Amino acid sequence: MANQNSFYERIGGQTEITKLANQFYDVMQRDAVASHVLNLHPDNLTRSRKRLANYLCEWFGGPKLFGEIYVNPEWLKLRHKHLNIGVEERDQWMHCMITAMRELNYPTHTVTTRTWQNIFPSSRFYAHSCLNYLP
Repeated sequence: MANQNSFYERIGGQTEITKLANQFYDVMQRDAVASHVLNLHPDNLTRSRKRLANYLCEWFGGPKLFGEIYVNPEWLKLRHKHLNIGVEERDQWMHCMITAMRELNYPTHTVTTRTWQNIFPSSRFYAHSCLNYLP
Protein backbone atom coordinates (compact mmCIF):
# COMPACT_ATOMS: atom_id res chain seq x y z
CA MET A 1 0.00 0.00 0.00
CA ALA A 2 1.24 3.48 -0.88
CA ASN A 3 1.95 6.16 1.67
CA GLN A 4 -0.77 8.83 1.36
CA ASN A 5 1.86 11.58 1.62
CA SER A 6 4.20 10.06 -0.95
CA PHE A 7 5.03 11.73 -4.22
CA TYR A 8 3.39 8.68 -5.86
CA GLU A 9 0.03 9.56 -4.29
CA ARG A 10 0.39 13.31 -4.77
CA ILE A 11 0.80 12.98 -8.53
CA GLY A 12 -2.05 10.51 -9.02
CA GLY A 13 -0.72 7.00 -8.50
CA GLN A 14 0.10 4.26 -10.95
CA THR A 15 -1.81 5.70 -13.91
CA GLU A 16 0.15 8.94 -13.75
CA ILE A 17 3.45 7.14 -13.18
CA THR A 18 2.79 5.08 -16.32
CA LYS A 19 2.12 8.30 -18.24
CA LEU A 20 5.40 9.69 -16.91
CA ALA A 21 7.39 6.61 -17.97
CA ASN A 22 5.84 6.73 -21.44
CA GLN A 23 6.46 10.46 -21.78
CA PHE A 24 10.06 9.96 -20.62
CA TYR A 25 10.69 7.54 -23.47
CA ASP A 26 8.78 9.72 -25.93
CA VAL A 27 11.13 12.59 -25.07
CA MET A 28 14.13 10.30 -25.40
CA GLN A 29 13.02 9.13 -28.84
CA ARG A 30 12.30 12.56 -30.29
CA ASP A 31 14.83 14.83 -28.57
CA ALA A 32 18.22 14.89 -30.29
CA VAL A 33 19.90 15.91 -27.02
CA ALA A 34 19.13 12.39 -25.71
CA SER A 35 20.66 10.48 -28.61
CA HIS A 36 23.43 8.80 -26.60
CA VAL A 37 21.15 7.52 -23.87
CA LEU A 38 18.60 6.36 -26.47
CA ASN A 39 21.30 4.36 -28.23
CA LEU A 40 21.84 2.39 -25.01
CA HIS A 41 18.27 1.05 -25.25
CA PRO A 42 16.76 -1.67 -27.45
CA ASP A 43 14.89 -0.57 -30.56
CA ASN A 44 11.60 -1.73 -29.06
CA LEU A 45 11.06 0.23 -25.84
CA THR A 46 7.93 -1.62 -24.65
CA ARG A 47 9.74 -3.52 -21.86
CA SER A 48 11.80 -0.47 -20.93
CA ARG A 49 8.64 1.62 -20.52
CA LYS A 50 7.02 -1.02 -18.28
CA ARG A 51 10.15 -1.48 -16.18
CA LEU A 52 10.58 2.25 -15.68
CA ALA A 53 6.92 2.63 -14.67
CA ASN A 54 7.25 -0.18 -12.12
CA TYR A 55 10.54 1.22 -10.84
CA LEU A 56 9.13 4.74 -10.45
CA CYS A 57 6.01 3.45 -8.68
CA GLU A 58 8.17 1.97 -5.96
CA TRP A 59 10.79 4.73 -5.93
CA PHE A 60 8.13 7.43 -5.54
CA GLY A 61 6.52 5.64 -2.58
CA GLY A 62 3.91 3.47 -4.28
CA PRO A 63 3.42 -0.29 -4.43
CA LYS A 64 6.44 -2.53 -4.72
CA LEU A 65 6.03 -3.48 -8.36
CA PHE A 66 9.70 -3.69 -9.12
CA GLY A 67 11.11 -5.37 -6.05
CA GLU A 68 13.16 -3.89 -3.23
CA ILE A 69 16.33 -5.61 -4.34
CA TYR A 70 16.22 -3.72 -7.64
CA VAL A 71 15.60 -0.24 -6.26
CA ASN A 72 19.12 0.38 -5.05
CA PRO A 73 22.30 1.81 -6.56
CA GLU A 74 24.28 -1.44 -6.48
CA TRP A 75 21.70 -3.33 -8.54
CA LEU A 76 21.39 -0.43 -10.97
CA LYS A 77 25.13 -0.33 -11.49
CA LEU A 78 25.28 -4.10 -12.03
CA ARG A 79 22.28 -4.03 -14.41
CA HIS A 80 23.88 -1.31 -16.54
CA LYS A 81 27.46 -2.56 -16.29
CA HIS A 82 27.63 -3.73 -19.92
CA LEU A 83 26.80 -0.22 -21.17
CA ASN A 84 29.11 2.78 -21.46
CA ILE A 85 27.33 5.27 -19.22
CA GLY A 86 29.16 8.51 -18.69
CA VAL A 87 28.27 11.96 -17.43
CA GLU A 88 26.67 12.83 -20.76
CA GLU A 89 24.31 9.84 -20.64
CA ARG A 90 23.46 10.51 -16.99
CA ASP A 91 22.60 14.12 -17.79
CA GLN A 92 20.56 13.08 -20.82
CA TRP A 93 18.54 10.72 -18.61
CA MET A 94 17.82 13.56 -16.17
CA HIS A 95 16.92 15.84 -19.10
CA CYS A 96 14.37 13.30 -20.36
CA MET A 97 12.77 12.91 -16.93
CA ILE A 98 12.54 16.63 -16.20
CA THR A 99 11.23 17.36 -19.72
CA ALA A 100 8.62 14.62 -19.40
CA MET A 101 7.44 16.06 -16.07
CA ARG A 102 7.19 19.53 -17.59
CA GLU A 103 5.24 18.25 -20.57
CA LEU A 104 2.81 16.46 -18.27
CA ASN A 105 2.29 19.75 -16.40
CA TYR A 106 3.75 18.64 -13.09
CA PRO A 107 3.87 21.48 -10.58
CA THR A 108 6.71 23.82 -11.50
CA HIS A 109 8.55 23.22 -8.23
CA THR A 110 8.93 19.51 -9.09
CA VAL A 111 10.46 19.94 -12.54
CA THR A 112 13.79 21.62 -12.00
CA THR A 113 17.01 19.70 -11.56
CA ARG A 114 17.72 21.41 -8.24
CA THR A 115 14.27 20.69 -6.82
CA TRP A 116 14.33 17.14 -8.14
CA GLN A 117 17.58 16.62 -6.30
CA ASN A 118 16.04 18.08 -3.13
CA ILE A 119 12.76 16.16 -3.35
CA PHE A 120 14.48 12.98 -4.45
CA PRO A 121 18.06 13.36 -3.28
CA SER A 122 18.68 9.84 -4.48
CA SER A 123 17.73 10.71 -8.09
CA ARG A 124 21.08 12.20 -8.99
CA PHE A 125 22.76 9.57 -6.84
CA TYR A 126 20.94 6.75 -8.63
CA ALA A 127 21.67 8.27 -12.02
CA HIS A 128 25.27 8.85 -10.92
CA SER A 129 25.61 5.30 -9.60
CA CYS A 130 25.25 3.95 -13.15
CA LEU A 131 28.36 5.80 -14.30
CA ASN A 132 30.94 3.32 -15.47
CA TYR A 133 32.65 5.17 -18.25
CA LEU A 134 34.70 8.33 -18.23
CA PRO A 135 36.12 9.24 -21.67
